[in-house]
Amino acid sequence: MHDGVDFIRTMKTQQQKGEFQRRLTVSLDPQTVKLVERIARKSGVSASWVIRYAVAHFLKEYRKGAHPDILPASGGMPGAS
Repeated sequence: MHDGVDFIRTMKTQQQKGEFQRRLTVSLDPQTVKLVERIARKSGVSASWVIRYAVAHFLKEYRKGAHPDILPASGGMPGAS
């Protein structure tokens, strides 16, 4: 949960500094959308917040070298069958 608190602080600091976020459009499969929406409802936040948090968490790990090669050899989407 500590990461969530840090994420909220970072978001509030950026807003206070007038650092507005840039809009980005992504496409997600229906199962992922349902899961994101369920997490958002359960947590009392928006689906956008869940996605921003997930991306921030992934990038934090990536910077530490946790995901050196994120694309499968086929070049397809991660998790796609």
